[in-house]
Amino acid sequence: YSVPSYSGKEQYAEWFLRGLLTGDTTRINFQKRVFGENFKYEQYKDIFKAEMFDANQWADLFAKSGAGYIILVSKHHDGYCLWPSKYAPNWNTVETGPKRNIVGELEKAIRSNTNLKFGLYYSLPEWNNPLYRWGTDPGEKVHQYVEKHMVPQFKELVATYKPSLIVTEGEWDHPASTWKAPELISW
Repeated sequence: YSVPSYSGKEQYAEWFLRGLLTGDTTRINFQKRVFGENFKYEQYKDIFKAEMFDANQWADLFAKSGAGYIILVSKHHDGYCLWPSKYAPNWNTVETGPKRNIVGELEKAIRSNTNLKFGLYYSLPEWNNPLYRWGTDPGEKVHQYVEKHMVPQFKELVATYKPSLIVTEGEWDHPASTWKAPELISW
């Protein structure tokens, strides 16, 4: 979503895919005009380069700002991961586009150069996961997605980067128990 970096008035650019999925003509027409008539959302992964991302520069900037912690979006609702998740093959920053582990680079820079706490944001649902397409599929399909994708991927992320803080969202359509929140917090 950072490649098109586009939304209509009072919309979120990071919800670009959702707009495409729901038939938002403003976003659809923008994508056709700028990227081509037959361009698909998944193709942004190869255009995204993160060429100006410098984890050490970010860490220094955050530390100088007086912040006590940072929270990086590790995965938003489109499911694209900023780390090499085995649960997102060919849909992460190591295998596509930047060919870099954004989460890992920032985690290392924060922990080795600052006193800041390192945190991660993780979206619980995804709009385009074949196990459960949030906002499209019937609600009962969420259980398979949670068991086979979300819980293992969440544990992969936390076990690998050991964030001091973790923020999730996307639980609007189901209770915390559906998302296995008590089990994950206990884990």
